[in-house]
Amino acid sequence: MYATISADIVSSTSLCIEETIALKQRIEDLFSVLEKRFPGFWGRLIKGDYIECLLPSAKDGFRVALI
Repeated sequence: MYATISADIVSSTSLCIEETIALKQRIEDLFSVLEKRFPGFWGRLIKGDYIECLLPSAKDGFRVALI
């Protein structure tokens, strides 16, 4: 059973350009950490402030959601 997670960064349009770039980098770094920690993890950032994740194990979904 798979787990999917969707998230939206609230008020991301109020960030300045430097903050937006830093946010994107931190999210990409988080995806890298999650790929190593949870084999089969897949994540993407859409339109700069919407996150989609897929985990092949539903039991790991709650852990990742809390991160």
